Amino acid sequence: TVGTTITGRQITETPIASRDALDLVGLLPGTATVGRPRTSSINGLPKGSLSITIDGVDVQDNVLRSSDGFFTYVRPRVDAIDEVTVSTANPGAESGGDGAVQIKFVTRRGTNDYTGGVFWQHRNTALNSAYWFNNRDLKPLPGQTDAPRNVIQLNQYGGRFGGPLPFLNFGEGGGPMVNSGKNRSFFFFNYEEFRQPESQTRTRTVLTPDAQAGIFKYITSGGTQQVNLYQIAANTPGQVATVDPSVAAVLARIRSSLGTTGTLTNIVNSAGAITDPNRQLYNFTPSGGQLRKFLALRFDVNITKDHSFEFITNQQEFVPSKDFLNSQDERFPGLPAYSQGSVRDSYSMALRSTFGKSIVNEARYAISTGLSTFSPEISAADFAYSKGFLLSIDAASITTPYSRNSSSNRNTPTYDFTNNVTWIAGNHSIGFGGQIKLIRAESSAIGRIVPTISFGLLSADSAAFGMFSTTTMPGASSGQLTEARNLYATLIGRVTGYTSTAYLTADGTYKENAEQSRLSKQYTYG
Repeated sequence: TVGTTITGRQITETPIASRDALDLVGLLPGTATVGRPRTSSINGLPKGSLSITIDGVDVQDNVLRSSDGFFTYVRPRVDAIDEVTVSTANPGAESGGDGAVQIKFVTRRGTNDYTGGVFWQHRNTALNSAYWFNNRDLKPLPGQTDAPRNVIQLNQYGGRFGGPLPFLNFGEGGGPMVNSGKNRSFFFFNYEEFRQPESQTRTRTVLTPDAQAGIFKYITSGGTQQVNLYQIAANTPGQVATVDPSVAAVLARIRSSLGTTGTLTNIVNSAGAITDPNRQLYNFTPSGGQLRKFLALRFDVNITKDHSFEFITNQQEFVPSKDFLNSQDERFPGLPAYSQGSVRDSYSMALRSTFGKSIVNEARYAISTGLSTFSPEISAADFAYSKGFLLSIDAASITTPYSRNSSSNRNTPTYDFTNNVTWIAGNHSIGFGGQIKLIRAESSAIGRIVPTISFGLLSADSAAFGMFSTTTMPGASSGQLTEARNLYATLIGRVTGYTSTAYLTADGTYKENAEQSRLSKQYTYG
């Protein structure tokens, strides 16, 4: 095998802020990282060629492996790992079917001595400066002279402990009732928590009060001109000249939220001149927080001098929290936000046996499983203020109030049996073995919670389309005429599309916006 191994103090004393042992691999020769660690590649190979295991457990997300392979669903923690091996050629006989590059983590084990440790890492907003964009876009808080800083209060803390595992001896052979466990049974325990209140500065685009009232402004060589879109429509037979009540309710809710927090700024050029007289930028800072829990347990038993057994489990919980990663935080203050969460577990058990003086056999069974949920709390009730529809007001080039219109969950459990034999024959070591792995992909999703309504003016509707021209808007460019049409169509709710989806359900019938469930599986042998 061609590779590199990191052990002991190299792991614990390497400064890794994330405390994720996978980040150690990014420091090894052959690993290239562009951007965040998750984008790394090894020897220029594609992500699908990577195989990452913890104690023989496949800990990758196999749904995303080809595009997001340098990522572990179950996270190896620095204090829980004893060894990291990266093999780039000639992998072991038991893992040749997994990938060209093997990244293998081994969990610490207990010894004949009780050892342990605790840690706490802290990061505080008081020690940070404000981002440049905060200084540019946000006004100081009352009583302060500086722009507000994003809340970053990171707390990572935990502890580990391991040693011999005592067990009842019942006084056999005249010995003590309790055996100390030394040289016989061992345990290791590691627990960590990651707590991070967080916030993100968001910039949304909204209509000016005049534009929301139907007053469209446009810039010409002679200065800024304005027209009343409703008045133009009223002068054209058969056209609607009033705002749609459902659209008005949505815009009013957005407008009312702007006064609760954040700042409004005009859209200007580098000289400070307004370049878009119909829209403004709204900046605010939604807040949330992450809580992640990591538990690693390992037990080892020397059954006899020739046979030993080990059991390792990782129990990790990413408590559902506001999903900033996928931009599922609220679009405006007071509007719905949605979460992402997961439970991530792994189990590994192995029997290692020595036969005679020259043959060692290891049989291992490993399982990884865990459910990830995306926006599980979303429902049609979240769209009640827009009459149970998603109204595409972005036709007016403004931000919609909807963070999401779907929900999903997925689990990709793996079941892996491997066996490898090492035979020492004189001066030669011969290894052979095999692997059988089952990968299941289980998912369900509601691809659309409520129907989507699209707005616009069709060129085929000559009366409505043509009433916005250089006659009614002197000096306007073609782009400005298009903006006026789109704003008018949005305000009056001129529908150009209704989108909903019917799915075939398990009972053989089609139902609108029903939940879809999928199950697939793959066997690999090596």
